Amino acid sequence: MHRHVRISEQVLRQLLERLPAGLQRLAICPAGLSRSPQRQEWLGHTLHRPPPSGPGPRILIALAAEPGLLPARLAAARAEAAADEPVACLALGTGSAAGTIAGMAVTGAEAYPIDRLTLVGPGFPEVGLTLLPAGRESAPAADLQCNRAPPIKQPPSPTLAIWSRTIGALGETPWRRLTDLRVAIVGCGRSGSVAALALVRLGVRHLFLVDPDTLEPHNLGEAAIGSLMDLGRTKVAALADHLRAQSLRDDLTLGPVPHSILALPALAAVKAADVLFSCVDNPAARLATAHLATLYLRPLFDIGTGIFHAGDPAASGRRLGADVRLVLPGRCLSCLGGVAASPEARAALVPEVAPPSSPRRAWHDERSGSLLSLNALAVHLAVRLLEDFLGGRVAGSTWLHLEFNPAGLPSIEQRRSPARPACPGCALTALGDAGLQRLPDWWSSQ
Repeated sequence: MHRHVRISEQVLRQLLERLPAGLQRLAICPAGLSRSPQRQEWLGHTLHRPPPSGPGPRILIALAAEPGLLPARLAAARAEAAADEPVACLALGTGSAAGTIAGMAVTGAEAYPIDRLTLVGPGFPEVGLTLLPAGRESAPAADLQCNRAPPIKQPPSPTLAIWSRTIGALGETPWRRLTDLRVAIVGCGRSGSVAALALVRLGVRHLFLVDPDTLEPHNLGEAAIGSLMDLGRTKVAALADHLRAQSLRDDLTLGPVPHSILALPALAAVKAADVLFSCVDNPAARLATAHLATLYLRPLFDIGTGIFHAGDPAASGRRLGADVRLVLPGRCLSCLGGVAASPEARAALVPEVAPPSSPRRAWHDERSGSLLSLNALAVHLAVRLLEDFLGGRVAGSTWLHLEFNPAGLPSIEQRRSPARPACPGCALTALGDAGLQRLPDWWSSQ
C-alpha cells in the first residue's frame, strides 16, 4: 500500500504565514481521502487554525528549525492524531533545516511511511519522504529539490538525445516532471486523440484513455486515431495501438478505459492520474470530469472548440473558436467560465430527474462540424499551459479564448471570471471519496 499526500500550494504558503516563531508550530489541515487497493491519498486544500472541530481525516504539519528536530516534531504531530482517524503527519524544515521534509501516516497505534508529497501549484513538485520513528535522534530528510535531475552532460543518453531540443527549450527538470506525469485523457475522439499523441511525442510515459464510444466513419477524418480497419473498435483501443506505433519510448504504459467517466473504472483512472485532460464534446461528461478533478485535487486542462454558422459555411456570419482552461485549486470549471447547457448537463447526470432518453441524433444535428486545424490549435495551447505550469511560469487558473474573425484571422485573449465566494462547485475541493455521495444532490439541486 502506497501512502501519498497531495496538498494545495496555498496551504503551504498559509502555513508559513500563520506559524511565526515562538508558537507550537503545529497546524491542522482537514483532508479528504482517496482510497484504492494500491494507494491511500490525503487531499488537503484549506488550512484552519484553530483546529476544526469534529473527527475526520487530517494532515498535521509541524515545523522544525534544525534537521535533528524533524523526528521530535513528527512525534509531536503524531501525539495530536486522533486514535480512530487516518492522519498524515509532516515535518517541514525551516531555518538551517530549510529544504528538508519527513512524514508518516498514522492509523490508531500504527505508523506507516508516506511515500510522496505533491504540492499542487506552480512547478507541481513531487518529493519522496522518509518515515522517522519516534525516539530517533536524527535521520536523513528528503531534499525538496530531489526531483531535480543533474545537468545534461555530453554525450547525452539516447533518450535525452531524442528530446534534447525540447529539454533545451523547457529545461530538464520540467521535462522530466512532464514525462513522469500520469495523465488521464477523458474523451478520446478528435481533440482527445490529438492531445494523447502530442503528449506521447513529448515523452510522457503514462496515459489513461477514457471514452466509452466506438469508432464510426465520421470520427476518423479529424482525429489521430487510425484507419478504416479500426471501424467498430472502441476509440481507446484504436488510439492505444496508434500511440504505441508513434511512441519513441519502450516504457510507454497505456490504460485504455472503454467506459463513461461516471463508471468505476474511469474513477480509478482519475484517482491514479496526476492531471486530467477533458476533451469531451458532451456537457454532462465535461461537468462530471470537472467535478472529479475538484474532488481529487487534480489540475484540469479543459479543451472545447466550436464552429457555428447558418447555412453556407463560407458565409461571413461564421464563428469559429476555442476555449482552453487550466483549473487549479481555489477555482472550479463552473466559476471559471462555466459549462454550456449546465442545467441540462446536471439533469442528465441524475437518473431520477433526467428526461427520457431519445434516439441518438446524427452529429450534424448537434454541431456544425469540426476542423483538425482548430482542434490541434486548442490542444497545443493546453499543452503549452502544461509545460509552463510545470516550469513554474503559470501560477494560477487560466482561461484562454481563441477566436477567428470574419476575415479568418485568429486572436487569443486571457479571459477573467471573478471567483464566487460561495461557489458550490469550489466547495467540493479535496473532499475525495466522501464527496462522491454529494454529487447527485449537488447536480439535482443547483
